[in-house]
Amino acid sequence: MNCPSCNQPAASFLRYAFTLQGVPLYQSMRGYFKCEHCGALLHVKSFGRYFWYCFVGSILVLALFTLFYRSLIKMAGTNLAIVVWFLILAGILVTFVLGMWKYAVAEKVESDDLV
Repeated sequence: MNCPSCNQPAASFLRYAFTLQGVPLYQSMRGYFKCEHCGALLHVKSFGRYFWYCFVGSILVLALFTLFYRSLIKMAGTNLAIVVWFLILAGILVTFVLGMWKYAVAEKVESDDLV
């Protein structure tokens, strides 16, 4: 996602995934963050369609695993089924955070607009 003020990437993936990005926790939870380059206060307005494609795909993968986990346990054992479950969850988490970072649409917020 690019900053509307300076037209540069607003945040790196690691900054987006692991920090509050220069705002308090309650603002970060509401989608506010500061641009890494110019310091402008931004708000995530929406997400692109590819984010939603990944979201729906993740739900389908979880649904398929739920449908076939008993046969996976019978075929490969409980330990492997648990490992597969955690790998699926980790993949979905990384895909979700990466999609939120890459396909977010940000808008500049004036400090007077914060509620």
